[in-house]
Parts: sequence; C-alpha cells; structure tokens
Amino acid sequence: MSSNPSKTPSDTPSISQFPSESPTLSVAPSTSPTNDHDQVFQIRTTYDGYDFTNNQTWCLTAESTIVGVLTKVFVRKCDSVFPGRNYRHRLWSTNAVGEIYLATLREPKCLTTISRKLYLDNCGSGSETDDTKKFEFVPTGVSNHTYIEQEKNGNILEIGLESGREFARSRLFKFGTTNPSIAKWYRVYGWGPESKYPLRPGQPNPDGILEPTMEELIESGYYGGGS
Repeated sequence: MSSNPSKTPSDTPSISQFPSESPTLSVAPSTSPTNDHDQVFQIRTTYDGYDFTNNQTWCLTAESTIVGVLTKVFVRKCDSVFPGRNYRHRLWSTNAVGEIYLATLREPKCLTTISRKLYLDNCGSGSETDDTKKFEFVPTGVSNHTYIEQEKNGNILEIGLESGREFARSRLFKFGTTNPSIAKWYRVYGWGPESKYPLRPGQPNPDGILEPTMEELIESGYYGGGS
C-alpha cells in the first residue's frame, strides 16, 4: 500500500451522473420525501366512505390527461386500470410555485379549480402561475395526513369529497367545514423511475403513447436537474 496516497480526485467518476435507463425495482414506496419538490407520489385517502378490506388503497386520480373542466379528478382504487387510464393518472408531483401536476406526461398537466370544481389544465409558465393552480399540503397534526389547501379570492379552501358521492368529482370545501374527508389525504412517495412502477423512457406506455426519452426527462427536471 502506498504511504503517499494521491490527494487529487479523479476527473472521471466511476458512477454515472445520470440515472440508468433500466432501473431496478424498489422496495415499498416511502412516505418521506427526500426533496420538497419534484418527488413523485400518490395522493391517497383514508376517508371511511371507501372499502379498505384486504388492504385496498384509494388514490386521487385524473379521469384522463385531456385538459378542461370536463376532465374530472376523483378517487379510485390505486391498483385499478381501465382503458386509457392507468398508474400514470395517479402519479403526482409538485413544483416551486405550488402547482400539483401529473408527473409522467411529456407536457405536465396541473390540478386547477374553477369555482369549487377540480379539474386538469395546462400548468403555468415557469415561475408564474395563478391562484387556481396553487396548492399547499398542510399537516393536520394527525399521523402523516394533510389538508390540500388553496387560497383563492381571500378564502381558504380544501380539497375534499361530498358525503354519499365519494365516486363523483373531488371538489373544494371552505376551511372550517365539518366534512371529514378534507383531513384524510396523505402522500406516498417512491414512484419515480427507480420504483416498482418505473417509467420506460422512449417506450410506449399502456396508452400506446411514447414516454419521454431519458434526455427529455433530465432536461425537464424530472430527476431534479435541468432548468
């Protein structure tokens, strides 16, 4: 062994700076993010209007990826797959301006509100967005549950579910409502490319649409890099 090891690090690191295009499978998803933004997660609910037998889980899900007020955002089983709707419709992320967006699309689509309705729309531009697209996950103080809160027109509003209409469109309720569904949301992380539901860069997804290439994912900031 040399008694005078070099103090100059190699200019060529042995570990690649870029993610593998063939990610390995992960252990169970985490409920603790590593960064504030750009983490991929499911938004689940423990609202007792749903059937949780056999460890069934329920997720906030986009009806489709088409923007517009007709595209509902509702709660469905986290493992359910329908023609044109699969795991990609319930994988969300956030950005620095407070938008919540579908994370696995070539052009991300954001949760947006009009009046009390919740739907998908195009995201804002860069550092600019409006109050209808801004949300905050606010801890309820119970376990890992949060409110999904929006401040609009001087009012504080929360995403929730109408009692007796749990399978209808999710909507906003005014802060202070006695509706318990607003306090039942929690996030589960770990659905990035390294997870058990990996993106397959450049390959057709179950909808028959090509996923973004690895280069596009890096440039878009999906891995925490890019502009």
